[in-house]
Parts: sequence; C-alpha cells; structure tokens
Amino acid sequence: MKQFIRLLLAATLIYSIIYLLPGCDKLITEQITIIEAGHPTAEFIADQDSGCAPLTVQFTDKSQGPHQFWTWFFGDGDSSNVQDPIHTYDTAGTYTVSLTIRDTTVADTGEDTEVKKRFIIVGTSVKDFSVDTANGCAGLEVTFTPGIYGAVDSFRWNFGDNTAPSNDTIPTHIYTSPGVYSVSLTAMGPCGTKVITRDSIIQIDNCPVVVIGKDTSEICMGDSIVFWDSTQIDTPFVFQSRQWNFGDTTDTGTNPTITFDAPGTYEVSLTVTTDGGTATGYDTVYVYSDPAPGFKVLSPQTACKSEFQQFIVKFADTSLGSVTNRVWYFGDGDTLVGDSLPVHAYIDPGEYTVTLKVSGPCGAGEVTVDKLITLYDTLSLFDSLGVPKYSITP
Repeated sequence: MKQFIRLLLAATLIYSIIYLLPGCDKLITEQITIIEAGHPTAEFIADQDSGCAPLTVQFTDKSQGPHQFWTWFFGDGDSSNVQDPIHTYDTAGTYTVSLTIRDTTVADTGEDTEVKKRFIIVGTSVKDFSVDTANGCAGLEVTFTPGIYGAVDSFRWNFGDNTAPSNDTIPTHIYTSPGVYSVSLTAMGPCGTKVITRDSIIQIDNCPVVVIGKDTSEICMGDSIVFWDSTQIDTPFVFQSRQWNFGDTTDTGTNPTITFDAPGTYEVSLTVTTDGGTATGYDTVYVYSDPAPGFKVLSPQTACKSEFQQFIVKFADTSLGSVTNRVWYFGDGDTLVGDSLPVHAYIDPGEYTVTLKVSGPCGAGEVTVDKLITLYDTLSLFDSLGVPKYSITP
C-alpha cells in the first residue's frame, strides 16, 4: 500500500512516498522533488571570467525549473537568445552579465533574472590618461592619472622635457621651462605592453617672474610698509592685472602702502596676469608689539637663614608683547641676562628688591617690586668648625 504526502515549499513540490515491501518489517520512504511550472530560477556559469582581449567566453545556462526562453546581456552592448551562447569581448574593460529566463507555459509568473556585476574582466590595458592642469607658467606642477582596466604590472611615464621617467602609478611632475610637451605612458602586464602618447598636451608659457619690493620686513604694530611691484614682463606678453594679498587686506595698485594693526607673521603674495598666463610671488612680513614687562615668583618669598640649606627662589617672566632680551636684578648685587625662568640663591639675611628689564624690536620697559624677597636671620648654634657655641646646664 502506498501513501503520498505532498509538501509545497517556495513553489517547489516535495513528494514523500511511504510504502511497506512484502516480507519486510519496516517502512521504506522515498522522496522526490518536482519543480512546479511557472517558477523557474535563473542561474548561469562561464568557462572563464578574465583574460586578455579578444576574450572568448562560453556561457552555460544552469537555471532550475521549466523554461523555454533565454535573454542574455553581455555588458558590452551585445545580447543573445540561445541557451548556451559563446561571446567574444574585443575591448578591455569590466562587464556585468545578466540572464533572463521565462516559462512560456504560464501567463504571469514564469520569469526570473540573474545579474552578475563585474563578472567578466578583460585586460590588461590602459585606455587613456588625464592631467589635472595642462597650461601654466614655468614651475607648473602637473598630476597624471591613468585610466586603468584590469591589472597593470608596471608603469613608465615620459614627460617630454628630457627629465627622468617615472614609474609611479599617479606621478606628479614640475615643468621648469617654457615649451609645449608631449607625454607618453607605457603600461606593461600579462596581456602585453601598451603605449599611449598624447601630443602637445602640456603648454608652459614664458610668464613673468614676480618680484615683490618693500622698504622693510620687520615693523612695529601700527606702522606701515611701502610695497612695489618689481616684476619685469618680457615681450610679446602684455600686462593685464595684478593682485596683492596681505593676509587681512588686498590691493591692486603698483605701490601700495599697508598698515598692520596686529602683531604676527604675514604672508604677502603678488599675482601678475599677462595674456600669456599668470604667476605669483611670495614674501613675509613680521609685525611686533611693544613689550609690557612683568614677572612672578614661583617659590616661597620668605625664609629663615639655615646653616644647612640655601634659600633658593624661582622667578618667571610674564611679560607681554615682543621681547627679545631681558635682564634680571635680584637686589643682592647679582644680575642675570636672557633667562625667562631664572633660579637665584640668597645668602645673607635681608629684604631684597627685584627688577626685570625687557627690550624688543619696538621698545623697552622694566618692572620693579620693592622688598619682594625676605631672608630672616637666625641664631647660630655652631661655630665654623661645627662645635656648639653654647652649653645648656640642667
């Protein structure tokens, strides 16, 4: 006697057949799988997924379920309607392949599509290369970028100006002389060597060398500097415009006078434009402020004289403004030049007045604190040989 059990899972019918064989004492179970019409699942493989152009690929339909119609798209604009097509890729690149199958025995649900992105890689090859800039003055820096398909083992760039070639993938090169330059790229890999040459791709003009003139490089806050444009423009180029940039202000004149109201380091630039190109020159201005002297004590300001330990006092310069030199007067006849964090030892008891004098590019100043340091006297119990001076009788 046979009993049939039908299970429906994701449009797939699984039948279990359970029966008892004559003369046996156990049940025998067999299971078979039947794909229902109208529910095919698309799948495919290829005999190779990479290689050199021209690359011929055998595609094989591995779809499950009943289907009688195939649509292949190979990613390069070609298609096919056969079940197991053979396709040749003639151009290096990366290709997405899709297969759509259809069961024509049903009206609505008998279709499925499988898409495999970047499935076929054809190379090795460099299609072209690009530059970030192609025209400018001597000193122009140019970055070259290859368009890469597949793998490339090595690159060799020739920049056309009789300089050493580069083996970098994305090189940067500086053109130092006027001229028109052709650039070539040689790409080498398992599919051979490809050379790409772009004629006259780089043009370097004989632009002016910008020269900034000024009456000084260092001034005090609130003072002015006179600048002038010393650029010489050779024929046949014609001057068009100039642009000064002083960090916090701009100007277009030939001889601007600029006042700096805040201390700091200012980067000055002058950009000159001719009908042959644009060039920029740079310079630096240092602006100082008036010194404002000040100091503080970093250790105790009073102590008692000890037979065993010196009285050490630590000071710190807290002056504001531009200070290039300082002199300390510690009040006991000793002085110190230059140190911003001095340490001084006081030997004799007394009260000491401390003075700090500072100076800089924009002037000088001093600050004095009276009776700042005090060293008190104490009773000495020992003579110079260490013998007690006094005896105490009980």
